[in-house]
Amino acid sequence: MTQRERNLLMIVLVLGGLVVLVVGYFGLQGVLDTFAEKDRQIEALELEVRTQTAKLKDLAQTQARLEQWRAISLPADPQLASSRYRPFLDELLNRHQLRKRSMTEGGNLSSRTIRPGANVNITPLTYQLQLDGTLARLIGFLKEFYSLNLPHSIRELSITPQGTGPDARLDIQMRIEALYLPNATNRDFLVAVPDSRLLALDVFMAMKHGPIGMGLAPWLISPTGLHGARKLASDHYTDRDYTKLVSKNVFVGLAAPPSAESAAQETPRGDREVLKYVQLSGITGDFLKTEAVLRNRLTGKFIRLRSEGGFDTFTIKDANDREVLKGKVKHIDRADVVIQVDDKLYGIHAGEFLEQALRKELTPEQLKALGIVANATGENP
Repeated sequence: MTQRERNLLMIVLVLGGLVVLVVGYFGLQGVLDTFAEKDRQIEALELEVRTQTAKLKDLAQTQARLEQWRAISLPADPQLASSRYRPFLDELLNRHQLRKRSMTEGGNLSSRTIRPGANVNITPLTYQLQLDGTLARLIGFLKEFYSLNLPHSIRELSITPQGTGPDARLDIQMRIEALYLPNATNRDFLVAVPDSRLLALDVFMAMKHGPIGMGLAPWLISPTGLHGARKLASDHYTDRDYTKLVSKNVFVGLAAPPSAESAAQETPRGDREVLKYVQLSGITGDFLKTEAVLRNRLTGKFIRLRSEGGFDTFTIKDANDREVLKGKVKHIDRADVVIQVDDKLYGIHAGEFLEQALRKELTPEQLKALGIVANATGENP
C-alpha cells in the first residue's frame, strides 16, 4: 500500500469515526431526552395521584361531616322541624327567665350550598325574637344555647339597656337560624337518635338487672350526642368563666366583688322546674350492695344513690349548675327508694319523677311497712 493510499485510509477512518461520534451523540441525546420526558410524565402522574388522594381524603372528611350534620339536623320536613324547634326555644327562654315579647318565624331563607360545587343544600328556619331580661340571664341562655349539639346559630344580636343600675333590664333582639338537611331523619323529636349498639347494650344491661342508662353516657358527649358540641371556648380552656361577664357589665362598668354575706344573699336559687325531669331510672343490686340511679333528662346527667354511709347523699342541680336541693338516701329496695329532703321522708318508685314524688310525704304506716322507724328529724334511731 502506497503512502497516498495509507493517507486516504486514515482520512476515511477519521471521517468515519467522526460520523459515528456525531450520530452516537445525537442518538444518545434523543434517548436521554426520552428518559427526561418520561421522568416528567412520571412526576406529573405522581402529582396527579397526590392531588386526587388529597381530594379523596377531603371528600371523605366532608362526607363524614355531612353525615354528622344529617344526624343532628332538624327533621327534614320543614313543618315538623318548626313544630319541634319552636317549643324547644320557648322552653329554653323560660328556663333562663327571659321574657318573650314576640317571636316571629321568618320563613325559609333561600337554599345555600355547603361549599362551591356541592349538590347538598341547606335550608335554615329563621326566628326573630324580642326579649326582656338581665345580663346574667342572657349569658346563661347563650351558654346553654351553644352547649347543645343542635344545628342552630344566633345570626344577629342587639342589646339595649333599659336602665343604668347593675340589675337593669335589657331590651334584646336576636335572629336565630336553625337548619334542616335533606335526607335527615323525620324523627318526632329534636335530639339525634343514639347509636343502635348503645341502645342494645342498655337493653342487655336491663335484662341482666344491671344499671341502665350507663351505655348512653358515651353517646351524650359523642359528635352526635346532645352535649357533643364543643363550640364554646370554655370547652377548650378551663379558665374561661362566662359568669364573670356579669361583674364586668359593659352597660354599667366594672363592679366590685360582692362580700361573702351579700353573695350568699344574692346567689340565685336553682330552678325547681328541673325536678320534673329527674327520674328514678333503675335499681340494681348484688350480694355486696344495692344501687339506684337518678337520671336528669334535662341535663343528661346521672346520679348514683346508695344507702351506705359516705355514699348516701346527693345533690340535684339545674341546667345552670345551680343547686336545687340536697337529699339523703334512707332505704333502697327492689322498686322504691326512700329519701330525706329537709327533714322529711319521701318515697320514689322506679320510673317516677322526683317532682311528683316530693308532693306527698311518707306516712308513719308506710315507713313501718318498709321497715323504717323515723324520729322527728327523719333519722333512724
